Amino acid sequence: GHYGAGPLGAKPARQDEEVTAAVWQGASRPGDLEANVAVVEAVLQRAGASGVELVVFPELFLCGYDCEPRRLREVALTLDSALLGRIGKCAAATGTC
Repeated sequence: GHYGAGPLGAKPARQDEEVTAAVWQGASRPGDLEANVAVVEAVLQRAGASGVELVVFPELFLCGYDCEPRRLREVALTLDSALLGRIGKCAAATGTC
């Protein structure tokens, strides 16, 4: 069988297909979505150039773990947000997800 494509437009993968994955760990800037998305784009570009197909980032990387609770609504993203769209376009262009 086939798995469905992810929300950012990843191509479907077969169950028996191998995927080259990487885990990225690094600090984000709390509350600075623009800067954090730029980091994701740079990492995806390097990963794609190295043949990596899947990159895993820390949870809350985009908003940062240290984001002040009063700012959480401000940094929350919807699936159709422009910033997530940028990540999706970068992933598609680099062959990563």
